[in-house]
Amino acid sequence: MLTRLAPTLVAAGIALRLWQFFARSALWTDEATIANNIVDRSLKELITAPLGHNQAAPVGFLFIEKLAAMTLGPNELALRAYPLLSSILALVLLWRVAKRLLPAPSIPIVLAPFAFAPLLIFHAAEVKQYSSDVAISIALLLVALEASDVDAIEPLPTWRIALAAATGALAVWLSQPAVLVVAGLGVALAIGALGARGQRRARQRTELAFIVGVWAVSALAATIVSLHHLTPNAHRFMSTFWSDGFWPLSLRHPSSVAWPVAHTALLLGSQLGLPTSIGLACALLAAVGIVATWRSAWRTSLVLVMPLVIALGASAAALYPFAERLALFLVPSLLLLAAIGVAEIAASVRLKSGASVVMAMATIFVLVVEAQALYAAPPVYRREEITPAIAYLRRASRAPDASYIYYGAEPAYAFYNARDALPARATMGGCHRGDSNAYLAELDRFRGRSRVWLLFAHELPRLHEREMMLTHLDSLGTKRDSMTVKGRDASGNATYVRLYLYDLAASPPIDSTVARATPDSPSGMIEPRLQCSPPGE
Repeated sequence: MLTRLAPTLVAAGIALRLWQFFARSALWTDEATIANNIVDRSLKELITAPLGHNQAAPVGFLFIEKLAAMTLGPNELALRAYPLLSSILALVLLWRVAKRLLPAPSIPIVLAPFAFAPLLIFHAAEVKQYSSDVAISIALLLVALEASDVDAIEPLPTWRIALAAATGALAVWLSQPAVLVVAGLGVALAIGALGARGQRRARQRTELAFIVGVWAVSALAATIVSLHHLTPNAHRFMSTFWSDGFWPLSLRHPSSVAWPVAHTALLLGSQLGLPTSIGLACALLAAVGIVATWRSAWRTSLVLVMPLVIALGASAAALYPFAERLALFLVPSLLLLAAIGVAEIAASVRLKSGASVVMAMATIFVLVVEAQALYAAPPVYRREEITPAIAYLRRASRAPDASYIYYGAEPAYAFYNARDALPARATMGGCHRGDSNAYLAELDRFRGRSRVWLLFAHELPRLHEREMMLTHLDSLGTKRDSMTVKGRDASGNATYVRLYLYDLAASPPIDSTVARATPDSPSGMIEPRLQCSPPGE
């Protein structure tokens, strides 16, 4: 029964991704920001100049997205087509790798979390590179597993050598973390080649040296281009925002050695929709899998582990964060190692049919846990469903109206307004976290206006900025209309887009030079990672 479960899981995972895709949820802020870069720039500008609004993405991803927008139109389905295909490909490739490495009863332990994880379903229909990061990492893993079989009697066909070299060379242009993956796999293949035995040893080393050499040259070039694509402001902002993902390795603090285990548990838990305790259990099972593969097939162990080692090294050097969606590309290898760990434990059971019972129990447990995660946060995920609010604003607004777009809503508003302009003149609000007076000064510009619309999305609830702004408006005039669009993210949390209409005609304009007595809001002290991003360059 377990052997027949794998294709069902793959089919179910594909169906869930298609459901999310064709639901056509609105672009949320992060998506819209990258989508605006893709749609508004020429192909040459997109791949040669730094992105606006402190964004970062691999040039290959941007190239494919631009072609999709030019061919199919600048809409959600066109921009999300490549992430969708990448997510489906990742699921199929993971099944193939699992069949290569695992006994058939263990395969569902890998496929179930990957097929049903809410975040993976969400990323399949998101204009971001996370799905392609995962698909590319699995493709590279498959290439390395085939190339690492240095004890094979028959030589690798020339076309397979060329394909392996080309796959890695192309991957680093399509995925930024692929540079870490090819670095790890290159080390694994090099070590494996040094331990080669038999008559073909010299030729095998030459073949692998060619493959790894091509990877290295392409990775170096891609890294240089990626750094050129990142402005100093964007680099500082991202380093601060993702600072929790940098391993604080220190000989003075031995406890920092436990950081990789804890953050691997957090990674698996957060990205697969699991409690952190189960994420920790998966991390420990992966450790068992590392030991098991080292004993039985040490080259395979290196292929599975070295990208993780390189990623941790990059994290310790503050070069690339080991955190959340940016480390999602490591999840397939960790799942494979955890499944190997389960199979190893099952094989150690000496009772009659004990191994089969253990595997069945493990599979049932994984299915139940993932079913609970999916039940708690089922598709369709609508992170920031701004389009109904914009549609209402389009119907209800008049040409003389004014509108204020909260800074969190600006990217999505800009994307949809560019496709179908609204009659009301819009003022884009600035990000002034910790400075409530700056927000109030923006709102005071609308004093004396009888119809002022305000659109809010992508708020940070703990800062209470919207509440502070509405309290000020209530003191100046009268709320005439409002609308709330409720959504839900892949973690099951409710999300909101809010639209308001205020009459401020009774409130006369004030001298902007008059000092304010309004105290700062509770957002006055903002932790560094939540500071407003610097202006795009």
